[in-house]
Amino acid sequence: MKVNDIPANFTMQFDLGAVKTVIYGKSIKPYLAAYPALKSRIDTSKKFLIQGENNPVFTNMELRTDGINFKAVEVGYFENFGSQISPDSIYSKTEKHIGTIGPDLFKNSILIIDYPGKKSVFVRSCLNG
Repeated sequence: MKVNDIPANFTMQFDLGAVKTVIYGKSIKPYLAAYPALKSRIDTSKKFLIQGENNPVFTNMELRTDGINFKAVEVGYFENFGSQISPDSIYSKTEKHIGTIGPDLFKNSILIIDYPGKKSVFVRSCLNG
């Protein structure tokens, strides 16, 4: 997974039982310090509820993976969750787990998952209504 213009490789758990796509606060924290443009996307005036607490959201985010590009999406910022990532390791090529991909990214679309083949196809709907 790629996030905006950050030159790092991330992983995110795909969870169809989740309500919203979220980035974990403890995991993304060193990237917020290193990339002020990412931090500026946190909108504290918008909130989402998770585990009984209101958290802010990232706005106008771009997520990319395997040829799928999600532009101008809103992603939850789950502030006090996730594993801490060492600031020294943010420039390494090792993938870092930073969140969960929820079904909200696929709203009004078709998602075909081939679990045995470890492949998926995403088709944006061209139908109105």
